[in-house]
Amino acid sequence: MMNSRDMHSNGRDGARPRQSSLEPRYIDGIPTRHTRKQKLEILIPIGLLIAFQQGFSQFGVILDNLQTIFPEASPTTIQMIVGMSSLTAIPVSLLSGLLATFLSRKKIAIGALCIMLIGGLLPVVLHSDISFLFISSGMIGISQGLIISTSTGMCAENFIGGERNFAMGLKQVTDCIGNVIIAVLAGQLCLIAWYYAYVVYLLVIPIILLVAKFLPEREPDKKLWTKEKGFEGLRFVKRPAFLYMVFFMTLCGFSNFGLYYNGAMLAAEKGFGDAAFISVIFSMSNIISLVFGLLYAPIARVLSKYALAVSMLVISASYFMFFLSENAPFFIAAGVVWGIGCSLVQSSSLVFLANSLPSGSYGLGLAIGNAMINVGISLSPIISNGLSGMLFGVQTANNSILIFAIGCLLACLIETIREGLSKRRIANIEDL
Repeated sequence: MMNSRDMHSNGRDGARPRQSSLEPRYIDGIPTRHTRKQKLEILIPIGLLIAFQQGFSQFGVILDNLQTIFPEASPTTIQMIVGMSSLTAIPVSLLSGLLATFLSRKKIAIGALCIMLIGGLLPVVLHSDISFLFISSGMIGISQGLIISTSTGMCAENFIGGERNFAMGLKQVTDCIGNVIIAVLAGQLCLIAWYYAYVVYLLVIPIILLVAKFLPEREPDKKLWTKEKGFEGLRFVKRPAFLYMVFFMTLCGFSNFGLYYNGAMLAAEKGFGDAAFISVIFSMSNIISLVFGLLYAPIARVLSKYALAVSMLVISASYFMFFLSENAPFFIAAGVVWGIGCSLVQSSSLVFLANSLPSGSYGLGLAIGNAMINVGISLSPIISNGLSGMLFGVQTANNSILIFAIGCLLACLIETIREGLSKRRIANIEDL
């Protein structure tokens, strides 16, 4: 049987001909690059694409400004300007897997970036009515829903083995770096005028050009349904472990966005600073998330199957610290703990979700999980503000943060009990 080396021989002396620097070789049907330059030409546009996949979450820095600009709007309405992007991303992220069976991921990515550019810049010229902000958020959400699943697929279809692992790890790192840059720029630009924060979306233009120039064109995915096997690929949705993780991914989305929705208002309530202050907290937390994202593998080995439970405990502790903070240094310390918790939750939830899926179902299963994260993100302000008003009689950012603290603590207890009763194997990052 001819191996991959034989296939490249010239047929006379068995010597392997010199391969063109532009020509990829194939291993198990997946192309891989040989030179560092060629790898960077793919990794850089993918990384830039990923940098904007959750960037709109950083626009929580302008929410306090919007409450002043639109005083007739309730706090929940103001918060849903950011939440709207996650809401629209839910159906789109689910449909992106189906779309990938008709179009290449490169075409999907370019289309998503164009939608993001138009939606992101809309409030710069149209900002007199709050409805324009919701339209902008919705368009950004559509693009984010496409990018989240597409970027993961790009890593898989362009790299293999250790190179693929590196590309997947780079995905979280570039996401954090992008969030830091967007948070800082949005926070500083909104000091000129609140709608100038949206000018940051001009950075999408060079990303479109890099993606169009350097990313290779791949074939669309195989169809989800076949005449011979029908919908066999959907059987995993009935597995109890997967159903539990779908529920828990919703809790993860709910927990991670508590500060994004309430941070600016909370800092203003406590008299610690304005949008520029909270943007520094967000940036610092993203840097910490980046570091702990790189350290997740050894941390997971120590925490074993309780990694997800401990992650929720850490983020719960950060929210209790925010609630109790009476000075800026303690508030900043809470931001450090929150950054650690968010990083651990993001990594552990994806690993545990992947462990609940059978081989061959990662694409659709992870897409469903990402969609449920967005469900939790979208419901965060509605649930937290509703419970705040019901339990405390008044809706304040501080009361909402307490709701998040209690909710994350309950999630930690549920996961701890589940793992204590379960005999399933330890979840390692390598399983993803």
